[in-house]
Formats: sequence, structure tokens, C-alpha cells
Amino acid sequence: MKVSELLGDENLIRTLNESKSTAEYVAARLRNIGQTSQFIQKARNTYAPVAYRAAILYFVVQDLQKVNNMYQFSLSWFKKIFTKSLEMTNVVREEPRGADDSDVDDG
Repeated sequence: MKVSELLGDENLIRTLNESKSTAEYVAARLRNIGQTSQFIQKARNTYAPVAYRAAILYFVVQDLQKVNNMYQFSLSWFKKIFTKSLEMTNVVREEPRGADDSDVDDG
């Protein structure tokens, strides 16, 4: 096939233009996916310490029943304890340093 025949083939030119448009679209989506992945990774890193502590708390509570059968707790109870621990953590972080000095017995 000659170059002049290739340039005159409208079907070929249309297909090439569609391929170019598709490639540009895919490239833009890949950039967007990269940004989204970074956002997700930052969020994951923010919550990872909380998830780690929650897992420890959950399995400690679950293992209490091995000590004695009376130590069986519901998921609802666990969620209350977990929420309370989060609240306590925020209170501890908000207290200025040295706030506990008044409780120390010089005795």
C-alpha cells in the first residue's frame, strides 16, 4: 500500500484518532488513580494505629473467656469499651503536661 492510499483511507484515520483519544483518556485516568491511591494510603496510615489497638483490645477481651466462662462479652459491649478508650485517649492528649502533678503524694 502506498502512503497516498494510507492517507486517503478514512476508516484508518478515524480508527487512529479513536485510538489516540482512548490512549489520552486512559493516561488521564491512570494519573487520577495515582492520586487516589496516594489519598487512600495516607488515610490508611492515619487509621492503622487505631486499628492495631482495636484488634489487640478485641482479642484480649475474647481471650478473657478462656480464664473463666463468665467473661463473655457481646460485640455491643466491646464497641462501648472501644469508644470509651478513644474518648479517654483524646482527653489524655488534650491535658497539658504536668496536670497529674497535683495527684502525686509527696509523703
